[in-house]
Amino acid sequence: MTRSQKQKTMKIRIIYAFTLAIILGSCGTLPNQSDQRSSQIITFHLKGKKYDQLSLKADIGGPNHLSNNKFFIGQSTDGYNWTFNIPDSINKMIDYYAIVTKPYDSKTNTYYCAKFKGLTNSDPSS
Repeated sequence: MTRSQKQKTMKIRIIYAFTLAIILGSCGTLPNQSDQRSSQIITFHLKGKKYDQLSLKADIGGPNHLSNNKFFIGQSTDGYNWTFNIPDSINKMIDYYAIVTKPYDSKTNTYYCAKFKGLTNSDPSS
């Protein structure tokens, strides 16, 4: 192989690698900044009962209810004031929310929660 053929082959490899890197880079699944900002902070103040953990279950409905439930873990510093970060896309699609105080217990077949309809910015609990 001559020197010019080697240089031509090397240029083709570099172009191929560069093109492949661009294609793979554009197929990434990292969220962009607008996706990260499209969420709503929901806060709850619970009187009289302190919890170590709370979850917010969003039931989106649809043909298969069980697979359409989304759970969000709450953040609290005192056990009474809870904050949940809910994507706007979920808030627009839900049938109802439920505050889950304990996970489902298969031994006793119990589930502790309080259901309510979706929240808007004008709701006093949001």
